[in-house]
Amino acid sequence: MLYDAFRTGGPALALVASNFIRAASQWALVWFVAISGGAEVVGSYSLALAVATPIFIVFELSLRNVFVTIVPTPPFATFLRIRFVTSALAVAGLYLAIQLEYAPMGVLVVVGLIKAVDSFADLAYAPLQKSAHLTFIAWTSLLNSAVSLILATVIFGLSGDLVLALCGSLFGSILVTGIVYLRARTTNVLSGAGLTRAGVWAVVRAGVPSGLAYASVSVLTYLPVYFLSADQPAGQVGVFAVLAYFVVFANLFYASVQQATLHNFVNAFASWGSAGLVRYTGRIGGPLMAVGAIAGITTYFFGAEFIVAVFGAQFSVPQSVILPIAVSIFVLPLVYVSGVVLLVRNLYPVQLATGVITLVAVTTYGLTFDTFTIESAALLVLGGTCVRASLGIATALWSFRKRETRNVDEIEVI
Repeated sequence: MLYDAFRTGGPALALVASNFIRAASQWALVWFVAISGGAEVVGSYSLALAVATPIFIVFELSLRNVFVTIVPTPPFATFLRIRFVTSALAVAGLYLAIQLEYAPMGVLVVVGLIKAVDSFADLAYAPLQKSAHLTFIAWTSLLNSAVSLILATVIFGLSGDLVLALCGSLFGSILVTGIVYLRARTTNVLSGAGLTRAGVWAVVRAGVPSGLAYASVSVLTYLPVYFLSADQPAGQVGVFAVLAYFVVFANLFYASVQQATLHNFVNAFASWGSAGLVRYTGRIGGPLMAVGAIAGITTYFFGAEFIVAVFGAQFSVPQSVILPIAVSIFVLPLVYVSGVVLLVRNLYPVQLATGVITLVAVTTYGLTFDTFTIESAALLVLGGTCVRASLGIATALWSFRKRETRNVDEIEVI
């Protein structure tokens, strides 16, 4: 069972559950906005996310994953100071995006502020994750979800203003970020001792390719929205955004499992080399594929009815659109299992290469459609998932052929 595969018991499951609930709270906000404001308002929110999210991901440099996996690990102060610089660059990038008027300015500004605050919380989680303080991460994530959802829905219900509602979510992010850093201070992870120029460049060299890789995946995620918004009104973008939440939930679940087990993958490789990494990959990958199969089948048979029942008839989609989404959910575990192998092997440039190749391939595929519709968007999701999975498996298998360089007598798997 997946529980047994985690080998970390309740804390790991709590982290997975909290991340899933966080996504569910965001979905609940979309649902409330949809039934109160309609598909067009949902489309405006989705466009703002499509613009802001890749910008902040690229400048986050995947610092949380780098901190957990890089060997040797520079002091946390190095990562924190890099985060301040990159956040300023992300805000500058957001300002340039606002000038393009691709999404409503007010919504885009608040979404960007939420992303900026959350990026600091995400970084503060890194040393806590590395020391397996997963329960604290889980509970603070749940707190963020609860405060953000309650404030946003109440404000939107009273005002009907999406910008004001998102300000409620922003307050939740600020509150939780403060709590996380207070906990970090008690564990002395904010100490600046040992900060060196060499440490800064070591983090940057690892973070740039990893951050660009994750940004390419983010762009890939929103690529259907970019294409769809060019040919269809905001209402159609809103309908697709609701449909895409099936994949969003699947991505978040698999990413949460990756985060909850990442330190175990690192320990397995440190203790037993590639053989240990292969064994632990199998223990996690098998149950995840089973979950993917169940989720994909359920989505195909009940997804369309679920959307209409929850969101209303204006969000209905044909079964032909559900099929590519369901298959994508089934394939996604291969993406995350192969990705964690590359992280553990510190093969950040390989992650970047696979991300860029996938993005170029799927963009080219998207350009072949004369008119881009929701059906086209669903096919684009499937194409991107399959390319990512194929390249991920190929590069992970290649990484196992690399010569061992680690000491295998260090740490046991938890």
